[in-house]
Amino acid sequence: MRAGKFKPFTKLYLSQSTMDAQVEKHIRQFESELKRIYGADKFAAFPDNVKLALFDMIFNLGMTKLKDTFPNFNRYINAGDYRNAALESSRKDISEERNIYVRNLLANPQ
Repeated sequence: MRAGKFKPFTKLYLSQSTMDAQVEKHIRQFESELKRIYGADKFAAFPDNVKLALFDMIFNLGMTKLKDTFPNFNRYINAGDYRNAALESSRKDISEERNIYVRNLLANPQ
């Protein structure tokens, strides 16, 4: 069901500025966690598409799962071998479309 269907049943309201602040907070938190996993300097040097893929991965998995349950993926990322990282990036609990999206980002790091 679409969100609008629930409007009669709630008085919850978030302003755009509150939602934007929450998004920014989460982005900063994810970036901090990615820098802890890969190192701040190394993360800063990753191509933009690799960063996007990593943000998708950490959003879905969380820091602990990304760090601990994807050792081959992380080894390839740290080695700059993004094509092989792409092959190791599939997650079980998300759509195939999203797995393909991340795989394509890593296969085309730009």
